[in-house]
Amino acid sequence: MEIKPIGVLYNQKPGDLEGASTLVVIETGAGEGTGFGEHSHVLLTARVGEDGSARLQTAVAQVLSRDSGRLAVGAVGWPDGTPVLALEGYSPADLGVFSARTGEELRFPAGRDDAAILADLIDEAARFHGERCAGIVLGAKIMLHMMKTWRVGQKDQGLRLWLGSDGCVADALIALSGVTLGTGRLKVPGGRIYRFVRGDKGLAYYPTERAFASASEVIGRQVEDLFAIREEAQRPEERKPSHAQRPPKRSKKEEALVKQVLNSLVDGKLSCAMAYKIADENAVHILDIGKAADEARVKISHCQLGCFH
Repeated sequence: MEIKPIGVLYNQKPGDLEGASTLVVIETGAGEGTGFGEHSHVLLTARVGEDGSARLQTAVAQVLSRDSGRLAVGAVGWPDGTPVLALEGYSPADLGVFSARTGEELRFPAGRDDAAILADLIDEAARFHGERCAGIVLGAKIMLHMMKTWRVGQKDQGLRLWLGSDGCVADALIALSGVTLGTGRLKVPGGRIYRFVRGDKGLAYYPTERAFASASEVIGRQVEDLFAIREEAQRPEERKPSHAQRPPKRSKKEEALVKQVLNSLVDGKLSCAMAYKIADENAVHILDIGKAADEARVKISHCQLGCFH
């Protein structure tokens, strides 16, 4: 049975619609494509590819503008002239299943190019978050680095996640990992550190800057330039000593840091500024001071570290 297209998809230049980096325009018949009411997104079904190898594909795209016979939506990656067979309002309540998993998401994508993996991660996080901002790209870069370091899939069921206070980065990491409060594998201590934990291993990511200008500014930079990254063994809160398990003995350097932290307290707390000063004086990473504060059982006032949960 021949299905008659309702419209044709065209990729337009960025300047064709103010505020859109890329867009797709569907030229439909008279009166078509205008009855979506308050829908922010639409579900497209199209025949994609050459005649001999064409196959049906679906895509969800954000609605950018509407007028009679013409609908502009966010880019979907189909070539110019793609015939659109169906167009309807999209509702995640009807079609979105956040808990769904694929085998590919549970395994490390060996053999795939890093740039292609990152592009897919950014797209997935942006669909969850609603826009492609700097925080979404930062979250995708954290995810890719973690996957490559531990050789695991993005939705590995052994992952636990600690979130900092940037909502955009948090959205990206939740979307990409599938870790939610309901799974019991998510903590939200706030601060500036984002941390993945798997078994007795941890990876902590501390942003090198307090704010990043745009997604385009972030995407071209190496993850090591964007974050101070620290591989951790067991986190202190994961080690719950019992009669059969005692905390490991501190090194002399760790003992000295703990003593300096205790000698620098004001009203029983260590200021964030003093923590940085101690780190500079001892030529150690700021996370080492956070660990020393944990060991000393003191809190950091006006904390930007995210070290205390």
